[in-house]
Amino acid sequence: FFFQAEDGIRDLVRSRGLGDVYKGQASLRTRILGAFILAFVLLLGADAYSLMQLRALGDGLSILEEGYLPLARQTAKMESIQSRIDQDSARLAQRSPAAFRSNLALHRRAFDQTIAEAASTAETLLPLATDTENHMALGAIRLQLERVREFADSYAEAGEVWVAASSKTYENTDPPLVEAEQAARAALSKQRVALATAVKQLSGQLDGAILRVSERTAETQARANTLAGALAAGAFLGGLAILAWTLVTLRPIRRLTDGVRIVAQGDFSRRVTLSSKNELGILADAFNHMAESLAERDVRLQRDQERLRRSERLALVGQMLAQ
Repeated sequence: FFFQAEDGIRDLVRSRGLGDVYKGQASLRTRILGAFILAFVLLLGADAYSLMQLRALGDGLSILEEGYLPLARQTAKMESIQSRIDQDSARLAQRSPAAFRSNLALHRRAFDQTIAEAASTAETLLPLATDTENHMALGAIRLQLERVREFADSYAEAGEVWVAASSKTYENTDPPLVEAEQAARAALSKQRVALATAVKQLSGQLDGAILRVSERTAETQARANTLAGALAAGAFLGGLAILAWTLVTLRPIRRLTDGVRIVAQGDFSRRVTLSSKNELGILADAFNHMAESLAERDVRLQRDQERLRRSERLALVGQMLAQ
């Protein structure tokens, strides 16, 4: 309706030479299309931002579920193995070197298997880490896994050295052999403490990484909730703005409609005054000009009719005198 009315008004403007008045004024079509394009662009921007936040939230959850949580379970397994190593070191070192060697081999295989699983998990996690912070955290975790592997190997080697030295003291209690066994025991204890420290550091790194990812995920979720609330408020305010704009736009149209109805009933004195200089203002001017033209025509018709009636009366008088 607006677009058809605008085309008609343009023809009216051209026919009446009001191009200078119309020039420079934003047409209804331009304003309606502009408002629609603005709303569409804002909606696309909000949707794009929402998708970005949802993707970040999904990435954070994927990193936690597929990477850091499995790594945390594998690190907890290393801590359990380390706890058994501490127990065996305190119990078996005083009993049988052969039993200690058997448990040492079991612990080493368990450590090797768990470290390999953790390294594979960290390697799988790398493609999921799309930000620099996670890449740096994973790099530090992979380096710490290598340190744990080195300390586990060093502990196993120190255990073999102690087993060899302890076996000799069972056969010979010479002071040099005893001193060698004590030195091997001290080296074994030192390597065990270093291995335990490395495992604790790895656990601390994972806890920190999980905490950071959890905090960022919570922040992303909070931003998404805030955006949802802002979109709801924006939709409400936008609806109010559209309603207000519609009422303001329809008010002069209603005034024009009332004027047309009154003129159609024969009252040519009705005028419509609009302050706007857009199509509706030009249409109001055209309506006023039309009403004025109709009023002038009505006056001329009344004058012509009055002259005609006088002429008829004079003619009738002339006929009567002629008789």
